Amino acid sequence: RMRNDEEVDEAKMTIRQLSRRAKVDPDLLDKIVARMRNSDIVVDKYKLDITVEKISCLRGTEWLNSELLGFFLEWWVERIGAGSETRMPKDWAKPKCYFTNTYFFMKLSGEGDKTATGYNYDAVKRWTRKVKVFECDKMIIPINANNTHWFMALIDMINKTIETFDSMNGRHDKVHTNLLRYLEDEHKERKIEGVFNPAEWEMKTHQDSPRQLNCSDCGVFSSLFCCYLATETDFDFSQDDIPLIRKWIAQMIYKIGEADGQVAVPGLCNA
Repeated sequence: RMRNDEEVDEAKMTIRQLSRRAKVDPDLLDKIVARMRNSDIVVDKYKLDITVEKISCLRGTEWLNSELLGFFLEWWVERIGAGSETRMPKDWAKPKCYFTNTYFFMKLSGEGDKTATGYNYDAVKRWTRKVKVFECDKMIIPINANNTHWFMALIDMINKTIETFDSMNGRHDKVHTNLLRYLEDEHKERKIEGVFNPAEWEMKTHQDSPRQLNCSDCGVFSSLFCCYLATETDFDFSQDDIPLIRKWIAQMIYKIGEADGQVAVPGLCNA
């Protein structure tokens, strides 16, 4: 049973609980857009420049861009001690999760590469050369499908499952196939002891995940799936929570830039 928000330690709060507990300025995004230029920096962190143009995708029901979604997930990675880029998870992290960036699966599946045939391990093998993915408990993989839809995949190393979560209830058999091939190739490339047996792995498509009720919130849902699965937390959100979560994410990003002295126009947030 989910406890009341005030009974939960903030470090263990879900995104929904954090957004509901925070004092959120409902007009912050409108003020940012009105007072700043599209090219103005809001924050520069995690090797990502979030400009006014990029953060404005959190307004209303706009589609999330890769940079914004990537920034939010990197913030969560830092919060829970997960690994990303060339970093392994922290020793204290439970479970030990590794987050790929938003381009990983696109490169693996050969999207945009006319010479690829739907699978290209060589395009991503250097990305994890310093990361021991088989020593992680989970791999968290946000996926941008042809720049039209966000969903995510989970590789559970402990239970040997490859799972997909899609807020529009889609099936992604090719994702399962490519990620299984990736594990086999990664096992061989890193010279992992023992034999990798694909038959030991189970493919799961979750059709009971929270559903979006429009055509634009897939990026928010996908981000939430990533965050919740990385902490093994039950989903507690629905479409009704998304407008507030969008405003809360924007405010969180703005305040990081403000605290670091990066935002072009500080002092806009009244919360």
